Amino acid sequence: AIADGALPFDADDLARALTVTNPDATQLLEVSARTGDPELSAHVANTVAEAFISSNQAELTARPGQVSIVESAIPANAPSWPIPLLNAILGCILGLLLVTAIVLVLEYLDDTIKNSEQIQELTSLQTLGRIEAFEGAKRGRDQLQAATRPRSTVAEAYRVARTNLTYTLDLGTDRKLIVITS
Repeated sequence: AIADGALPFDADDLARALTVTNPDATQLLEVSARTGDPELSAHVANTVAEAFISSNQAELTARPGQVSIVESAIPANAPSWPIPLLNAILGCILGLLLVTAIVLVLEYLDDTIKNSEQIQELTSLQTLGRIEAFEGAKRGRDQLQAATRPRSTVAEAYRVARTNLTYTLDLGTDRKLIVITS
């Protein structure tokens, strides 16, 4: 077939380019070829089919019947592979799965404490106070919120923490663990 059709392949390349199948419940052979050029693919499939018929007719003396081409291969109008839209959809799905897996692994490995309830669960200690972060204080004096605005919620949070800390330390000597976190 390679010499008859002047195909630009050796036997191994031709074997990789060809696919021969037998559709179920038929006596047909379907020959297809896949190369980078649709014209060359059709030429390869037709040449191999004709070479098969020629070799089969030489041996036909012992068997009855006739082998013929039912439908010749024609060049494809559009490439059968790759399909850009399918590749893009598969890429998006795989990307989402990868990102989801990364997020789940990072969440599983994250052992930081996020709120006071988690501290209470881990240490069995009560929260003495909570002072929220405040924005807008750039200069040193502005950062002393309790001093510059004594009636603010930040100043009240400091007073609550101070009072609770004072009572906790006065309760006895067996309480020596204090956790301060940011």
